[in-house]
Amino acid sequence: MAIKAVYCQLNGHELAMRLDLTAMAELEDRGFPIEEIVAHLQTGTFSAKRLRLLLWAMLQSAEPPPSVADVGRWVDGGNFVHVTEKVGEALRLAFPEATKESPPVPPPGAGTGEPPSASPTARSP
Repeated sequence: MAIKAVYCQLNGHELAMRLDLTAMAELEDRGFPIEEIVAHLQTGTFSAKRLRLLLWAMLQSAEPPPSVADVGRWVDGGNFVHVTEKVGEALRLAFPEATKESPPVPPPGAGTGEPPSASPTARSP
């Protein structure tokens, strides 16, 4: 399933923001893995560098993709609240919380509880 886009008004254009694998890889390439950014955002502290880089990464599917400097120029006091709300919306779409209807996800390496038939501890027929 493709990551849905969140549209944000920037530089006079409606641009699609996506926190997809490409965006996460771009962040990681620059030393900011997505887990670190999300953890930092959850503390409630503000970092202009992290916000600018996160927004930039989410805009890399635009044609042409903006530079980090472009993104920094596009956000100011007039649209800051709007942009940060849209960034939050994009994060929520990328990492939706499990619903009650969602099947439980088995832990890594979980099996059936039965030993494989080739196992030396398997019962003989």
